[in-house]
Amino acid sequence: MKININNRLTETQAKNLQELAVGLQLPDKGVAVAVNNQMVPRSQWTETILSEEMNVTIVKAVCGG
Repeated sequence: MKININNRLTETQAKNLQELAVGLQLPDKGVAVAVNNQMVPRSQWTETILSEEMNVTIVKAVCGG
């Protein structure tokens, strides 16, 4: 299926946010994910089912100064 990740159309076989995170090799900490402009807590990633043309925004924390 095709979903929008950070405004880029992306092909994925992931069925939920957890599978997507694993496929994208997201770190265990310092990541926030929103689906259709709604923040999704990590505890709900497994239950959050992906669908065609869904909008996913991934934000990674960056340290530095």
